[in-house]
Amino acid sequence: LYDQGIVTSFNSDDVYSAELGTRLNTEAAKAVKYGGLPEEEALKFVTLNPAIQLRIDDRVGSLEVGKDGDFVIWSDHPLSTFAYAEQTWIEGTLYFDKEAAQSQLEADTDERAQLVQKALQQRLKELKLVSKQKSSEDDPPDDDRPEDSPSWIYHDGHHQYSCAAEEEGAHL
Repeated sequence: LYDQGIVTSFNSDDVYSAELGTRLNTEAAKAVKYGGLPEEEALKFVTLNPAIQLRIDDRVGSLEVGKDGDFVIWSDHPLSTFAYAEQTWIEGTLYFDKEAAQSQLEADTDERAQLVQKALQQRLKELKLVSKQKSSEDDPPDDDRPEDSPSWIYHDGHHQYSCAAEEEGAHL
């Protein structure tokens, strides 16, 4: 199509996997490798050409005075499979920043661990109350209760917690 002068673009209509629609720069790189297109023309397949086809190229598709100012700052050449988006700007406003997203992820992970630990401590207290209310006739004399064992462990992939140990102030 490109060789015949037809405005060509790559797009994704995949509504089930957002992952496929986020790698159009890699699809453009395939046009360079397998189709022999110049890099600039291949990039147009995912920038200017779709805007031309949708008749909105007066607003988006390239960086020019008076346009919306939608762009991505890449970590490497945008056609590289190693490139990732460092920042995304829409209408001149920063919408994504990888460093800020990483910091937020770390904060969310820490907050989640703290909330889970609180929930585990509450559950341990509830179990101890229930076990105190049971009559000794209900339990065999040598039966170990799980809530009395430090083997009640939660692992979130980074930290390991023990309810029994936490009550004593220890963190495994």
